[in-house]
Amino acid sequence: MAAHPPTDLAAASDRMLERERGRLITSIHDLQERATVHREIVASVEEQLAREERLLREIEELSDRRPQLRLERLDRQLRGRRLQEVAVEVLRRRVGTDRAVHYRDWFSLLRAEGFEVAGRNPLNSFLTGVSRADSVERVGTRTGLYRLVT
Repeated sequence: MAAHPPTDLAAASDRMLERERGRLITSIHDLQERATVHREIVASVEEQLAREERLLREIEELSDRRPQLRLERLDRQLRGRRLQEVAVEVLRRRVGTDRAVHYRDWFSLLRAEGFEVAGRNPLNSFLTGVSRADSVERVGTRTGLYRLVT
């Protein structure tokens, strides 16, 4: 069997690598689109969940099944120190001190309580604010999990 000249092998290798590169570019683009769609679905579900929880809370309050909370009398638009205080109180009541919670779930709990976070990107503003709170700590690195400091 005659050996192929090195240039034929190099050219075949280059064609194979270029095909794989093209396949990977297409796959990455498709995955990015899917991730965008899934993020939009999650955001929509979180908004619906917040609305439903808020409605349930209102129904329970109207039927005297749940005591009126001190926090509910406060202004609903949160920022800065007040965001930290209210978010920590919601975490304390809804999750407790023994469990870690992902910041997206914590944000949903806060919104379900009827609060809004001020800022162009409320979720980012929330994360920035609560990550600076003295009474919470990050669990692990890059996990997105937080818990109350005991």
